[in-house]
Amino acid sequence: MGISPADGARMPLVLQTSGGTTGLPRPMLYAPQDREVMAILGGRRFALQGVRPGDMVMVTYSLGLGNGAIAPREALWRYTGAVPVMTGSGATTPTRRQIEIAKAWGVNVILGFPSYLRHLAIVAKEELGIDPHSLGIRSLGSHLGQEDRIHLEELWNAPCHDAYGTHESGMMAAECSERAGMHIQEDAVILEIADPETGVVLPEGEKGSVYITTLYRWGAPQIRFNINDVSRIVPEACRCGGTLKKLDRIFGRNDTMVKLRGVNVFPEAIGGVVATERRSNGEYVCIVERVGVEQREEMTVLVEAVHPSVDHAQLQVDLERRFKEVVGVRLIVEVVDRGKTDEYTGTSRTSKIKRLLDRRVNA
Repeated sequence: MGISPADGARMPLVLQTSGGTTGLPRPMLYAPQDREVMAILGGRRFALQGVRPGDMVMVTYSLGLGNGAIAPREALWRYTGAVPVMTGSGATTPTRRQIEIAKAWGVNVILGFPSYLRHLAIVAKEELGIDPHSLGIRSLGSHLGQEDRIHLEELWNAPCHDAYGTHESGMMAAECSERAGMHIQEDAVILEIADPETGVVLPEGEKGSVYITTLYRWGAPQIRFNINDVSRIVPEACRCGGTLKKLDRIFGRNDTMVKLRGVNVFPEAIGGVVATERRSNGEYVCIVERVGVEQREEMTVLVEAVHPSVDHAQLQVDLERRFKEVVGVRLIVEVVDRGKTDEYTGTSRTSKIKRLLDRRVNA
C-alpha cells in the first residue's frame, strides 16, 4: 500500500475498505493528504450538483468499514456548508424512521444507491401514507449505473445526479446540472478507457474497462489500475460550458459478467431492462445454476411486480422476450411480489446490493 500501520507513529492514518461485494473487502490506509484531497473532490461533486450551505443532506450509504458514507460526510461538512444527516442504510436506521427524520428535520437532499432511494419512496407512500413529493426533496445523489433515472425522479419529483468514485481513488467524476455525462476531475485523476485484455487505450466513444491513475495519492498511488468497471468517454462537449472530459454511465463490471452458454451477460444490463418496465418496482436478482442431467446452464431472473394486480404471466412473457433481444440469450423470468428478492439482494439492510447469485460454483 506504500504505507503500513507502523507509519501511524509519524502521521495520523485512516483505514477504510471496499464494499466487499465481489469478495473480501480490500483494505486501504490513507495519509492525511489523501483524505483532505478526497474531501475536496467530493465537495466539488456536491457543488456541481447544486448542494449549497444550509442544505440538510441525508446520507443513506452503509456506515462501517467502507468509504460509502464516511467520504461524503467528510466532503459535506468540510467543503459545502451543508449539514450531513448520517442515517446510514436500513440496517442502521430503519427505513420508516429515515422517512420520519427527513420530514421532521427538513432534509432536502438524499444520497443513496438507486434501489434504496426507490425503496425509501415506496415505504413512505405505501407504509406511512406520505407522498414523497410532499417532503420537498430538491436533489438526489446516486451512482446510477444502468438504473432508470427518470423513474427515480418521478418518485421524488427531484433531479437525480450520477457520480463515480472508488474507495481507492475518491470521487473521480460527477454530473453537473445538465446530467449528460460525468465531468472527470482531471487535475486529480487520469481515467483511460482500455481493452481489458491488452490494456490498449480505446478511441473516445468506445466502451472498455476504466483504468485509473491517481495524481494526488500520497500513501498508495494507483497507476493504470484496472478497476473492472465498463464505461466510455463521452466525445460531445457539455452544454454547461465546462471543458473537462466526461465519463459516461457505468455499464457494468467485467468481474460480474456471466458467460451463459457462450454469451457474455452483465446483470447490470438486465437491471437496465427491468428499470424501464413500469409493471415492476425495479427490484430483481439473477440466479445462475446448472439444471437437469445435462447440467445445462440457466439464468433465472426474479423480478418484483409493482402491485399485486399486475398480470404476472404476461409480464413474464414480455420480459423474457425483451431480455432475449437485449442480451442475446434466453433467460427464465419469475415474477414475484414486492419484497421477495430482498433475502438475496439485501435492499432493506445494506447499500451494497447484490444482483447476482451464481450457484454453479457449488454444483
